[in-house]
Amino acid sequence: MLVKFGTPISLQPYYALYRTRPRTVQREVNALVRKQIEDLMLDVRDLDNYPAIDFLRNTWGRKYARLHGYDAERLPDRLLSDRALVAALQQAQAADGEAVRRVYDDALRLRDGIRGMKISDDLFDRPPSWGAVLARTGLCLLLLPAWIFSLWPNALHFIIPALILRRMTDRMFYGTFLLAFSVLFTIPVLYALTFVLTGIYVNLWAAAAYLVLLPFLALFAWYYRKFLGRTLQAWRFRMRRNTEAGRALQALRTDLHHRLNRLLENKS
Repeated sequence: MLVKFGTPISLQPYYALYRTRPRTVQREVNALVRKQIEDLMLDVRDLDNYPAIDFLRNTWGRKYARLHGYDAERLPDRLLSDRALVAALQQAQAADGEAVRRVYDDALRLRDGIRGMKISDDLFDRPPSWGAVLARTGLCLLLLPAWIFSLWPNALHFIIPALILRRMTDRMFYGTFLLAFSVLFTIPVLYALTFVLTGIYVNLWAAAAYLVLLPFLALFAWYYRKFLGRTLQAWRFRMRRNTEAGRALQALRTDLHHRLNRLLENKS
């Protein structure tokens, strides 16, 4: 299940009271809705340490989920695991604030180091071999012409909204706008344009076949880009893991995880 809506709230029991005291009913229903929303979301109230907590739950948090019997790849399980992790961190902070502060400081150091190397944290857990990196590279090169072909008009679904929203400060609404803009404008307009141009310069049969293939080409373009990104990360990881900076980052990560295990051993 990807989307969970909660339990529907019946307003029938409030009808009689609403006729005489509408504001009271409004407050009570709002309280019920708020309670359900809180049960369906992760509420991190330690705003000063939010960047460190967010980094930890998205990296070490996967190990925490598996350790406590959650499916790290299932979104409802991840929510439960993240909530347990945040609660455990809060308890640990109350018990030993200085130790948790050092953990948060080192988490941000690790985050910045990983970003500086332009790699993913999980590569440390599953280091790719040179054979795997070369095989991925060969596949990328083999599929490159197909990817270039798939970019029209699929790349424009992302380029056009990015140009419109390049000054947007609240990125949380970007995905919503991208979905709505694609469904209402770029997909129908660009797909129709592709059909017309192909029909004019090739033939209608080719235009119809191309139109049917466009959604599959869009999926291919998306997954190829992700695969290419992971391949480039694997190259960077292999090239830098045995440098002084790479070894220091690995040591910091190992020590941080050990301290997290000790701190949260009895806090979950």
